Amino acid sequence: MKGKYSEIKVDKIIKKFRNIDGGWSWTKYIAGPYLGCSFGCAYCYNLENGEDDSVTIKHGAVDKFRRELKELPKDVITLGDYQPAEAGERLLRAMLKIVAENNFPLHIIEKSPLVVDDIDIIKQISQNSWAAISVSVTSSPDDPDTSAGLNLFEPGTATATDRFKIMSEMSKQKILTGAYCVPVIPFIGDSANTIEAVIKSTKEAGGKYFILGGLVIPEPFDQLFWKTLKDNFPKLESKVKELYDINNSAKYLSYLKNLEVLSTKLCDKYGLWTHIPRPINHYPKKLRPNKSIAEYFYLKSRFARSNGLSIKMEDAYLALAFLLDNLDYNICHDYQKQDFKALEDSGLTVELAKELEGQIRVRL
Repeated sequence: MKGKYSEIKVDKIIKKFRNIDGGWSWTKYIAGPYLGCSFGCAYCYNLENGEDDSVTIKHGAVDKFRRELKELPKDVITLGDYQPAEAGERLLRAMLKIVAENNFPLHIIEKSPLVVDDIDIIKQISQNSWAAISVSVTSSPDDPDTSAGLNLFEPGTATATDRFKIMSEMSKQKILTGAYCVPVIPFIGDSANTIEAVIKSTKEAGGKYFILGGLVIPEPFDQLFWKTLKDNFPKLESKVKELYDINNSAKYLSYLKNLEVLSTKLCDKYGLWTHIPRPINHYPKKLRPNKSIAEYFYLKSRFARSNGLSIKMEDAYLALAFLLDNLDYNICHDYQKQDFKALEDSGLTVELAKELEGQIRVRL
C-alpha cells in the first residue's frame, strides 16, 4: 500500500503523559515525525488523517523535537513509527541522534525492518542510557496458516519472518528486545499453539520478554476491523461481537484473564519475562527507591486479573503506584522517620500499607 506524503504544521512534537505507562513500556513521553499510517491495519484507532493509508510529515519535526526534549526531565521516551517515508526522509534517525545526545532512555515499538537501519544509534543509546526495542508481532513463521489469516488485518506490514529478524539483529548487538503481541485477534490469533509459537520464536530470536495485550476496537474506528472480519472470517463475526458485548463485560474480562494466565505459564516455560524491567538509573538517586517500589505496584496492578484479584484491588495498586511515582522525596528515608506526608491522606488500606511497608523494608 503506497503512502501519500505531504507536510503539516504542528505546535508540538512531544506528547507528555501525566503518568507513565507503568507495567508496559514505562513511557513518559512519545514522539514521531509522521502523522497517520500507511500500513492499513484494520484494528488501528490512530487514523488521524481520515484515511487508513495516508501519511503526513510534521513540518520542522526534528528542530521542534530538539528544543522540546531539552526542556523535559529525563524519562523514557517512545519514538515511532517507521513509515516507508522514513527510508528517504530519515527524520526518525535524526530524532534518535538527539535522544542519544541528551542521554534519554528510549523505547520503540516497531513492525518495520527499517528500524534496523538505525541500530548503530540505538546501540549507543543502550550503552549510555537504556533502550528497549519491542517488536510488534502476533504470529510466528512456524505457524504459517495463522500468519496468513492475521496478515489480512495488517495488509501493509512486514511478515512475521522479517519482524523476528528485527529482534534477532537487536539481540546480536546486546540491545534489550522482545515481543509486543498486541493486539491478539480473538479466535484467530489467540490459540495456545499460536501464542506458544510466538513465544518460542521470541526466545529463538534472542528476545527477553513477551508482552500480550487484547484487542481494543473503539467507535468510530471499528468499521475497518468489522469489515475485514466479515469479508474474511464471516463465521466469526457474531462470536467476536458477543465477546465485546458492552452489556456483558465480565465475559471479555474472563477472556483476557485466561490469555494472561496462558501467557505467563508459557513465558515461564521458555524463560521469558512477562514485562520489561523498569529503567531507574536516569532518575535522581534519592527518588530511585520510590520508582522501584512503584514498579512493584504497577506490575501488581497489571497482573491483578490473572492472579484472581478484583478490579478494585487492580485500581488500588495502580493508584498507589501513581502516588509513589510522583513523590518528590525518598519514601524509605521518611519511613525511617515515621513521616509519610502525602501517604497520610491517601486512603491507603491496612492491607496495602503493610504491603508497602514490606517493599520499603527490603530496600533499607
